[in-house]
Amino acid sequence: GQGSPICGDATCQARSVEALDGDHLLFADPDRRMVAVVTRAGSEVWSYAADDDGALRTPVYAQRFSRAGRRLTLITDRDARRVWAVDEEKDLVWQYGVTGEPGIGVNHLAGPSFARYSEAEGGTVVIADGDGDRVIEVRYGDYAAGAPDNGFTEQSIVWFYGTPGGAGGGAGRLDDPQSAERLSSGNILVADTGAQRVIEIDRGTRAVV
Repeated sequence: GQGSPICGDATCQARSVEALDGDHLLFADPDRRMVAVVTRAGSEVWSYAADDDGALRTPVYAQRFSRAGRRLTLITDRDARRVWAVDEEKDLVWQYGVTGEPGIGVNHLAGPSFARYSEAEGGTVVIADGDGDRVIEVRYGDYAAGAPDNGFTEQSIVWFYGTPGGAGGGAGRLDDPQSAERLSSGNILVADTGAQRVIEIDRGTRAVV
């Protein structure tokens, strides 16, 4: 027969879900302004919500990853214009983007729709900045809390594709990309939603392959 949904009441508006070890699931729910880890039976194991962070607006994607022996959660919040990581105690340990301040310069995001940590090159975060019509890859280790621009510089952006303010499907352009992931080859796979396509971009030449 049909089983009961893990998140199935009228308030559940899960935008992303990821299977974790131990038969747990991680999901982001923008309507309830929360990210949570639950069992497959629906019991909450861990959560990060507006009560924990008043700046949390619309979390659209979350990822669990490990760095330096710590288990961290990376959160993408489109309306808050930031991507950040918290530890198990819900303390902030990394952030790219100034909360609530849209932009396309260093340490600014127009409106991110997806971000994912990669262990490549000592650790990077690939961000699909949907409202900015671009994808950027940021060096994780450059973060320095309290420093200007959180320690990030133009050199912290190790790769990019897209033309901010120039949405489209032509060469060098994206239109509201909703996800981007670094492949084992180093190429970047992009769901370019506004241009109604999925493309793989060569890391070196930036050509669509």
